[in-house]
Amino acid sequence: MVLRLGYVAGVSPGRWVRTWADRRPDQPLEATRVDESVQLDGLVAGEHDLAFVRLPVEVDGDLHAIPLWEEVPVVVLPATTRSPTPSRSTSPTSTASRSRPCRPMPR
Repeated sequence: MVLRLGYVAGVSPGRWVRTWADRRPDQPLEATRVDESVQLDGLVAGEHDLAFVRLPVEVDGDLHAIPLWEEVPVVVLPATTRSPTPSRSTSPTSTASRSRPCRPMPR
């Protein structure tokens, strides 16, 4: 029996698939990318056994959602780009005044 995983763009299931293969070599896992607009449809239709989706989602009594992490949106600019001029709504404690260098995340 194959465990069928649906996932949306932006989710990188590679690590999850490798970990699953290492821990459960007797249980194959098949990962299929799905469009975010229909991210729950495969579960409801029985085409997927589980799915990595983007929140928020509305789940009914037939589905159970377990948040795994929270995404933090960020803006990345070249280091040579000037910071925008603060507006009246920007306070000295805003995130713009607390910026820090951006470094790639380790894999």
